[in-house]
Amino acid sequence: MSHSFTLIPLMLNNPTKSILAWGLCALLPACLGSSVGTVGSGAGGNLGTGPGFDGVDAASAISNTSALISWPDAVGATPAATAGIKYQVFRSLELDSNGALLGGGQFIGETLPGITSLVDIDLAPFQTAYYRVEAIDTEGRITSSSKITSARTPSTYAAGQSSYQNDIVPLWETWDAFGAKQCISCHAGGSTFDLTSYEGLMIGIGTLQSPDSFVIPYDADATWGEFVFRFVSQPLVHGSYYGVASDIQAMRQPLSDWVMEGAIAVDDLTPPVFEFSAIQNAGKYFGNWLDHDTIEVSFFHASDPESAPLSGDTTGQLEYHIYAGETSGEIDWLNPVATVMSNDARFNSINTAQFDWNSDKVVVVIRALDSSGRAVVLPDPGDPSYMSTLALRWRNMSINEEDIKLSR
Repeated sequence: MSHSFTLIPLMLNNPTKSILAWGLCALLPACLGSSVGTVGSGAGGNLGTGPGFDGVDAASAISNTSALISWPDAVGATPAATAGIKYQVFRSLELDSNGALLGGGQFIGETLPGITSLVDIDLAPFQTAYYRVEAIDTEGRITSSSKITSARTPSTYAAGQSSYQNDIVPLWETWDAFGAKQCISCHAGGSTFDLTSYEGLMIGIGTLQSPDSFVIPYDADATWGEFVFRFVSQPLVHGSYYGVASDIQAMRQPLSDWVMEGAIAVDDLTPPVFEFSAIQNAGKYFGNWLDHDTIEVSFFHASDPESAPLSGDTTGQLEYHIYAGETSGEIDWLNPVATVMSNDARFNSINTAQFDWNSDKVVVVIRALDSSGRAVVLPDPGDPSYMSTLALRWRNMSINEEDIKLSR
């Protein structure tokens, strides 16, 4: 019987390469590969030659350097023969002109009998890998398959570049003009704007429901415009600062950088992750046809706790990228078929996205991108720096994936 899906919770909860290598290989001793033994010349898909085998089923990135490859059981002539079947996995980073693994692919590992999954821990970040699998019975007869699948590792994670404590708090605490009071000495709560805390800055003199704050997450220009408007609309108390407009202007860049990364209270230290193994997410990652040419996918919220806004409303917190192909090996990983912003997770809602699709089958993968990545502005696709900038933008994209397969 297949053992692959019993391993998924462990891998998703421990996405680092070291933990994967330790935890998974303890369960799959052959996951790091072994030499290919002598095999017979028989091959094919019937019980008279090699084992009956449909080929690889799916490959899913589970970190930025590893992927899980899985497949259904092959079938031998007897139950004992079935239990003795091993599998060899091949990988290529390119496809040939016929859409097959270039040169047949590189051998990366052979499983123990009956094991129907393998973890490839030898990938690079920001890389697409293609896989195929062969089944070998106890007589050494091989059944090959032309089926391929692919996984895309995300780019290397990099923490957010802006810090509320280091970049924003000093704006109010250190600025002065001609011996006038610092911002923080006037704006310490009461009936004026409270700049003494993150909560005060984000709420202003309002409430969570009606914040009355000049901070508008993800919109740097609107935030700065609102700040300037409130500043100049109080000429009596701010007049002494008008003579040093350049110092006021110097506040714009750090404030804008912080706002574009989501205006969060704590440093962004982790990328988003889909918690597929969590019981509350069961049955919330699926798709269906709305009509002949339109597919809708539904999915639960990715976890990115440090980016949770003060109000708890996750609307706009994450940007979801939807990738699709007729098979997983045909997914265009650089061009999503749809992008949508997260909705409000406080009401146990799920996210949805729609896209046009004309084929009778599709494989869909969803990735989440947090605001630290979204702050990177992409050049034109024809720009030589496009790919490196894209990797920088996707540095905070979710580190794991799972297929949604539809056919009709």
